[in-house]
Amino acid sequence: MKRILNLVIHNRNTKSFKKSLEKFDIYPHPCGFLTEDPSADLFINRGFYSNQPIGYGDEKMIDCKDCKELVLDLLSYDETTDKNQWFMFDNTDVFGESGCKEMFKCRNKSIEVEMCYDMLFIYCTRASVEQIVEYYLTKDKDGC
Repeated sequence: MKRILNLVIHNRNTKSFKKSLEKFDIYPHPCGFLTEDPSADLFINRGFYSNQPIGYGDEKMIDCKDCKELVLDLLSYDETTDKNQWFMFDNTDVFGESGCKEMFKCRNKSIEVEMCYDMLFIYCTRASVEQIVEYYLTKDKDGC
């Protein structure tokens, strides 16, 4: 199931980024204000984008800074599939400090196929939207 997200991204108001939003069926808001200034903030919500906030009710806005990969991964978030979704591998509850905790993207059709070696998939859980945001915004800025 896809989630409805209320996002803002900074300094990405470019034609190429807006074009990449179309593959997620996100288009200019019919009543929204749009500028060609590439440094303008871009707000994304419920299938539309604009250069001004387009909130509906109390939806929390996720500030994606200037990380376009974060926006695209959040827009791709889908609980009905494992392919190209973020997972958290964590075996520290079993192995303590010698264990491992890290996030990764599943490249196969299911997490069971991706992590079949020694049944490692039992240590994996789907990453939440909050974990994905934290991962991107705390990792080295070279990734964004």
